[in-house]
Amino acid sequence: MKILCLAKSDYSGLTEGMARAFTGLGHHVDFFDLRPFRRVEKYVGPGFTAFRLRRRLTAFAPDLVFVVAPLFVRSALYEPLVDYRRSSGSLLVGWIGDLVTDNDDNRRRLATFDRLYYTDSGFAERLSAWSATYLPLATDPALFQPPAATPHRECVFVASRTANRVAFLQSVRQSVEIFGPGWVSADVTNHRCHPGKQSLSATGRIYGEARMVLNLKNADNVVHGLNQRSFDPCACRVPLLHDAVADLERHFEPEREVLVFATPEEFDEQSRRLHGDVALRQRIANAGYRRVLACHTFRHRAQTVLADLGQGEVSQ
Repeated sequence: MKILCLAKSDYSGLTEGMARAFTGLGHHVDFFDLRPFRRVEKYVGPGFTAFRLRRRLTAFAPDLVFVVAPLFVRSALYEPLVDYRRSSGSLLVGWIGDLVTDNDDNRRRLATFDRLYYTDSGFAERLSAWSATYLPLATDPALFQPPAATPHRECVFVASRTANRVAFLQSVRQSVEIFGPGWVSADVTNHRCHPGKQSLSATGRIYGEARMVLNLKNADNVVHGLNQRSFDPCACRVPLLHDAVADLERHFEPEREVLVFATPEEFDEQSRRLHGDVALRQRIANAGYRRVLACHTFRHRAQTVLADLGQGEVSQ
């Protein structure tokens, strides 16, 4: 099968991970990256991306177009997608990872797809009219691997600054080393900040340098779901301290594969447990590592999509 993956290249590594997974399963894959075309359009006009997408669809002739974050794809790009599907009989599949805003433009986008997936069970009601299917995020073992070096950081958090994350970190006593865009040391004076966006390779290195990793959801676009930090630290064989979101127990066993907290006080207690117990850190890290490699890689997600389309079986 010929598969065209379409998205921005830096969407949490999700598109690149799925492209590698489809390729590893024996499919011929191409990747149409929206990001560079958006920059060029500033100089040549707003129709350039749609023009190039039409050319790529014609030249590559995919059987499946797989769109990551379809509600962030501009409406003007749906015309070449619909025209190509109409002329070729190809399939159009979307994977939604952010909270869905109900408006006419988004409803038109969603109605375009043959099949839709979403990463957060909290999106189910908003997507019920389109018979969408829950499909959580995953990790890419090509990028996130156990480290060779001994950890020298205590607890790290790699994420963008949001109001709920600031409020939480202001309330905890245990020190956290924070990496990501938007952070200001004055906001979280009891923690060390490294402002700026981190590449995926840098993020994997930071995880590998830590004794534990914190995960806090972005309350602006997550309801119940897991994010990349739910899987990537585990792939690095580092113990994960995860906030208590509803979808977590669908995919991990708390106290065996991850440690969970609901309040700043619970986070402080769980981090103290890990800090003082090397054997516990190793048990949690190893169990989480085994879980993500067995169930939660992009290869597993690609197999699910292909099986739903009658193109293979889901591995157990």
